[in-house]
Amino acid sequence: MLLFALQSPPALQQSLTPQAIQARGEALEKAQKWNELADFFESLNPKDRGYFLTYWLKALQRAQRWDRMLEVCDAAIPQLEAKSGPKAGLERLLRANALSHLGRHADALAAHQENGKLGSLASYRSACSEARLVPDWTSEQTCAEALLVLKSGDPEALAWKGEALAQQKNFKDAEPVLREAIKVDPKQPFAWSNLGRCLNERKALAEALEALNQALVLDPALHEAHYNRGRTNFELKQFQASVDDFRIALAANPNDPDLKENLHQAARYLKAQHNSARSK
Repeated sequence: MLLFALQSPPALQQSLTPQAIQARGEALEKAQKWNELADFFESLNPKDRGYFLTYWLKALQRAQRWDRMLEVCDAAIPQLEAKSGPKAGLERLLRANALSHLGRHADALAAHQENGKLGSLASYRSACSEARLVPDWTSEQTCAEALLVLKSGDPEALAWKGEALAQQKNFKDAEPVLREAIKVDPKQPFAWSNLGRCLNERKALAEALEALNQALVLDPALHEAHYNRGRTNFELKQFQASVDDFRIALAANPNDPDLKENLHQAARYLKAQHNSARSK
């Protein structure tokens, strides 16, 4: 029986039979009144909330009360693991998700990575996604490699590993990993985008353009691919196309100084190109 230090004020607490709690909970769940269900659990005394912990957490999750869900998980985990030790239980998984929803991506990355080490395969996938948001390319590579140990040839893990290597400027090792990812699953836009970046670095511009076009066919809003294609088009002296791509990428990252400079340079060369054409 769990007793939580995080209690509602005594005046708000009520004690009901388990049958009454179950009946009320099921009625609110059936009506999908998640906020009311979460409020109902808050009105119970701590012992009853602890008894219905999984149900309570479900209500908090559906009501998107991430702060409270994090508090509850932080209070519950030490009690639940007092005898068993750390395990990838529901409370740890929900805690990691709450951190992600709260925008605490570095903390969410650490939590998902720990859950992966405790045996949750899906947590390594979530860790890779969080690593991209931090960004933390070393952790993305570590988590992707851990996932590949558990599931050899996994296309997402290959794509994440290839991206991490590319972001760390290890283009030579990144390219074959990304090619393998695309071979297994050719519908991964960010794998195509990172392959295009690798090809840009070794001046294989025609192939890079093909890869980046494919990335944007799969995901027209992928700003990374627009940035990488903008670089390719610049090298190919297709300055209008370069300007267009950089503008789209900048709209998604308006404070990125490198993008601003790239757009400025492409626009300058485009203007010079137009002036040269008019003078002929």
